[in-house]
Amino acid sequence: MGPRRIRAVVSGHALYSPARATWHVKPTRDLSGDPMSSTPAARPVARFLEGSLLRHVAVMSMTTSVGVIALFLVDFVDLIFISMLGRAELAAAIGYAGVVLFFTTSVGIGVSIAAGALVARALGEGDGEGARANATYALTFGVLAALLVSAGALGTLAFWLRLIGASGETERLATQYLTIIVPSMPILLLGMATGAVLRAYGDAKRAMFATLV
Repeated sequence: MGPRRIRAVVSGHALYSPARATWHVKPTRDLSGDPMSSTPAARPVARFLEGSLLRHVAVMSMTTSVGVIALFLVDFVDLIFISMLGRAELAAAIGYAGVVLFFTTSVGIGVSIAAGALVARALGEGDGEGARANATYALTFGVLAALLVSAGALGTLAFWLRLIGASGETERLATQYLTIIVPSMPILLLGMATGAVLRAYGDAKRAMFATLV
């Protein structure tokens, strides 16, 4: 081999081809001297771009329904057991509190929709870094928004309860119940938004478990 061939072998792997009686050099470093990867960078998998559309819709709808039902099933079970105590004021208080909780939960639903849409778009474009960044921004914004809404709701519970007709003992009991439930809103939102991000990746099972937990 000549001098040029020797220099090439130093920066790469020399492969001999018996058929042509020639040497082929497989480079291991680029022009800047950095090592070259032997495998191409893996692109993020956008599952919804291939396969049966009907299956995607059915699977995602069913798993999402289970998660949403679980959220509202807690209030339903609370109402059943409290009604067994035989006090109408307690049952009415849970009903009024449920109306207020519906509006606070709507913030989490809105953030989860935005997170899922942004992450799914980035994945469809093959931008894995963008998908992770969008997920981080959405979760951070959602938690901060939940903290603000929770603080605002706790400071104005009496106003909202009176606005929808609660008064007297019912208002007092509803206020006590909401004082316990509303501070957990950031955790609830985090679970909902995380589930939306997982659904954007096509991971329906983990998205459902995130909402259930």
